[in-house]
Amino acid sequence: MIQGNRWSGLDWEQKGFSIDQHAIHERIVAAARSEQRAHGTEAALRLIDRRAREECTALRGAMGGGAH
Repeated sequence: MIQGNRWSGLDWEQKGFSIDQHAIHERIVAAARSEQRAHGTEAALRLIDRRAREECTALRGAMGGGAH
């Protein structure tokens, strides 16, 4: 998303995300864009890797539909 790849214009359903995964994605992308502005793309990509592991581990993959 921060590099303008082919997934950039798709919505969460087109990407195959659950609603929980979409929420994680949006939080991480927002943080990565801020990191990219402050410290460059490589730093943003590292942040994405770290945050995705942390958040998905905490939510056990975030496969739910959002109704908790």
